[in-house]
Amino acid sequence: MLPSSFGYQVISSLCHVLPWPIVIFEIADRLTDEFIALRPSWATIVGAAEHQDRWEDLSPPGWEQYADFARRGIGEVQPFLTSDEPVLRHGARVIDGHLQLVLDKVDNGDHLDELGHVGTPLQESRDMFDLMRRDSRDGWDDIIKRLHGYRELLRGYTETLDSGLQLGRAVAIRQVDAVTKQAYALAGEESPFDGLGRELADAGFSDQDDQLTEAIEAAKQGCHRLAEYLATSYRTEARSEDGVGRDRYERAVLQNLGASPDLHEIYLWGWDEIAAIRTRLVETARIIDPTSSVDEVLADLEREPCAGSQDEFADFVRERQLLAMEALDGVHFDVPPQAREVKVNLAPPNVPLGAWYYPPSEDFSRLGSIWYALGERQEIALYGQVSTAYHEGFPGHHLQGVLAMSAAKDLCTRYQRLLMWSPGYDEGWGLYAERLMDELGFFERPEYVMGYLTSQMFRACRVVIDIGCHLKLPIPDHAPFFPGRQWDFDTAVEVMRTWGRLTDDNAESEVLRYLGLPAQAIAYKVGERLILDLRERAGLPLKEFHRRVLGYGPVRLDYLEELVLGEA
Repeated sequence: MLPSSFGYQVISSLCHVLPWPIVIFEIADRLTDEFIALRPSWATIVGAAEHQDRWEDLSPPGWEQYADFARRGIGEVQPFLTSDEPVLRHGARVIDGHLQLVLDKVDNGDHLDELGHVGTPLQESRDMFDLMRRDSRDGWDDIIKRLHGYRELLRGYTETLDSGLQLGRAVAIRQVDAVTKQAYALAGEESPFDGLGRELADAGFSDQDDQLTEAIEAAKQGCHRLAEYLATSYRTEARSEDGVGRDRYERAVLQNLGASPDLHEIYLWGWDEIAAIRTRLVETARIIDPTSSVDEVLADLEREPCAGSQDEFADFVRERQLLAMEALDGVHFDVPPQAREVKVNLAPPNVPLGAWYYPPSEDFSRLGSIWYALGERQEIALYGQVSTAYHEGFPGHHLQGVLAMSAAKDLCTRYQRLLMWSPGYDEGWGLYAERLMDELGFFERPEYVMGYLTSQMFRACRVVIDIGCHLKLPIPDHAPFFPGRQWDFDTAVEVMRTWGRLTDDNAESEVLRYLGLPAQAIAYKVGERLILDLRERAGLPLKEFHRRVLGYGPVRLDYLEELVLGEA
């Protein structure tokens, strides 16, 4: 239990004498406030009350200010990294581990070429509008101010990209063209921003319509300027080579995993996974129809059963969450009250296809939410969506996100609950959740098992494509597709289309993602692999194992191993 406010102040004043755990909570609270002030998008992600009306500074001076913050934070927690007090040591290690990665990114100039199909500033900033409050006049005032400030955000971003150009840090033409198209779409007549006007009227604040219209036009102008810059000045300096090379890729691996595994070994393991999954796909297809091939069975599954509309699809996903939660609560997990409801949302048009999750706000006034970008599709085959529902929702990211936000306040600092994000840990857990539901029999129809296996297959294909493309590795002679060929964009798209079982537009979108966001895609399978390895080595009952993996909050993979095995 934390001491009273008076006791808190007394102990804080004595922290140089008495190394109580409270010291790290005080440091973490202050660093969290400073981080959110520097990166106001995080105020939106975590649902903080302040800074919702402004943006971060993405110009070169803004990035240097961010690096200075990381250096100061590291200096503050380093004295406690080897403390004998477990809570103090845990808080310090989490903060230090996170800020070391921030500093590594800026010191190596990796922020100078942060331009890609997904997961880079243009997409992430646009997504913030989906999370902002729409149920009050103040919420719409924040949206209007953010729209007006969008030009300045993109101006600073352009300055940083231009600084990268001066140092020869340009991204590949393929990424430039993808982001240029997105920026033009945001500036165009069917911009996702235009949908805000309809939402304002539905919310009953139509007296703010003129202000919103003016702000939307300002934001669209900023997007048009970015698109023009990318299409002209930037594109002329862009690289023709898609891969980023070994040095840049190894840094990206560390950023995404919080660990540095042997990439050659991971590449070969990826091929082993593809072979094993293929064997099980054949076995499962025979259960469904002994006379048909895997391709024929999957073609039939694409036709039925289907959700007849995107709204019907969202209801299906929501139902799967509730059924799983009811069955597993108290058996393999202790589900907190805040996790018992999850929103399923349909993303606006003209955004990259896929599914993703946003955690609840700090005070849980905003629920955790799954987002689906389904494109123009109305009839949606369901066989492949069950595993995604478990991954993004319960017991995947939704349980993980709520547990992180509601983690024991005497163990996890506010910094860890709100700011810590490690794709290897988070996406590894999401993929582990899919496997666990398979092990527990929650893919109750062989059709759903086929969907799960196709999901596993395209995640395994990601591993070999991502590493192979960026490191220019050849496809092994024993590979089931294109043996001996060198990886390139077209080969990767064909693999994702035929082996990853994606539609043409999804396959291209996925490969663009891998090439523009190096090492992020391998975080899923590599993270899952480590969690499974830890489960075997720990030898614990499942509920206790899950408590250890999730109970310490989000951490780097190199630290998770110590925590689960009791070595931290």
